[in-house]
Order: sequence, then structure tokens, then C-alpha cells
Amino acid sequence: MKLGGVYNLILKNEKDKKIEIGSIGEIEFKSGFYTYTGSALGKNGFKRIWRHVENFNLKEKSYKRWWHVDYLKDPMNMIGFFFTKTEERAECILAKEISKHLNGVEKFGCSDCNCASHLHYSKDKIEILEAVLNAHDYVRRYFTSSKSYPLDPL
Repeated sequence: MKLGGVYNLILKNEKDKKIEIGSIGEIEFKSGFYTYTGSALGKNGFKRIWRHVENFNLKEKSYKRWWHVDYLKDPMNMIGFFFTKTEERAECILAKEISKHLNGVEKFGCSDCNCASHLHYSKDKIEILEAVLNAHDYVRRYFTSSKSYPLDPL
């Protein structure tokens, strides 16, 4: 089995600011914490997370802005990430679970699906971490209850 699955990046925005996001246009971001939901399936699996880690933390390195989240690299800081190993396409399930507890940034990160958002906001760090952790637990339970193989976190 390839090492892949779904993940959430945890981002911190220090102050209110407007950011131009590719085809979406300019968005007003409040200060606080954001979580971006993504999938890391396919041949490169979780290498996608390391790409994000590198892009957010090595700010002087040039990179191509491929996903909406790439536009947040300069104005925000990544403070952590969560991931769940799975072969299932669980990204939208994860984003919808988080949407039950946090407000989403409309149309962000979901140009290839019918979700309202794959980027969610909270002023409170504990609230965002709990929402993400609970959503990952839900995804693990959802797939382990309907499939016969375990999806243990790494």
C-alpha cells in the first residue's frame, strides 16, 4: 500500500488582511487560525504534505502556485498538520465534518468538488485543533466500520 491519505494544514494568520487567491480573487482573511483540507493520494502520496511544509517554512524558495492554499504561503504561517492514512477519497468527508463546527472560506480549495469550502476558520487555536482532530477520528471510524482493514494514524 502506498503512503497516502487525507490531511489538514494548520495555519496562523497574525492580522486581518486581504489576499489575492488565483481564480477566486481577493478574499478578506481575519486574524486567527485556518485549516486547509487536502488529499494526498496517487503516486506521490504524502509527499504533497512535505511540499506544503517546505513552501510555508522556506519562504525564500521559489515555487509554483498550483493550489489555492499556495497563495497563503507568504501571508500566513504553518504551525502544524494532521493526516490520516487511507486509500479512500475522504477529503470531502473530512471537509464537511469540519464544516459542522467551523466557518468555511467560500469556494476555497474545492474547485474540483461540490464542497462549500476546504479552508475553515477559527479565532481560537484549541477550537480549530479539536474540530480537525474530531474530523480525522470520524474519517477513521467511517472507513473502518465499512471496510475490513485498519486505518491507523501514523
